[in-house]
Amino acid sequence: MEMTKKLTQSINDADVPIFLKDYLLRNRQIPTFFTSDLLAAIEDVYVEYDSLYFFDKVEFSAHIITEIRNDNQYDSDYNSLKRAIESKLEVSSKHKTSQEKDLKESNKDIVIPVTEKKIKDLMADTYELTAKYQAGKTFKNIYNFSTINQRLGVLIVFNSFYPDNPFQESFNEIEDIIYNLPIDDSDVAKHKKMLHDK
Repeated sequence: MEMTKKLTQSINDADVPIFLKDYLLRNRQIPTFFTSDLLAAIEDVYVEYDSLYFFDKVEFSAHIITEIRNDNQYDSDYNSLKRAIESKLEVSSKHKTSQEKDLKESNKDIVIPVTEKKIKDLMADTYELTAKYQAGKTFKNIYNFSTINQRLGVLIVFNSFYPDNPFQESFNEIEDIIYNLPIDDSDVAKHKKMLHDK
């Protein structure tokens, strides 16, 4: 039995994978059972999946072919085809990939050039400031205390993004020292009064 020109044209025009079209047009048994309703059901399932997921088109085609030929039951509809695809086809969400792409796009201008030398310099600088602060070589005031803590903040961010970095031990040591730094109570009182007066 030959396929009608109308069905051949419908298959050619259908929004389904090229691999599936090739099978449908070349297989000689297809005209005995294949209908435009079945083609429409296949197209509906394909368009739905192609809109929402990334998946292997050849694998999709193979599952559809198996389903429509299974047990000589050629009355497959949208629901039975979808059930077959849901249980067998591996997919990944386009939404997840789109979110990751959007996140990368939104962060593309945020460039933090981190080099080993910069981290070493920052740690040495922070350590030196902290040592001077402890030894009373700088005033134990809010300004110097804040400067040290700002540098610690940068180190904390670096350390959280790169937990296995070679500076971990030094970072922990500096962090412990800074968390125990004293601050001049009279300076705190002075700044509180300034804020209150504003």
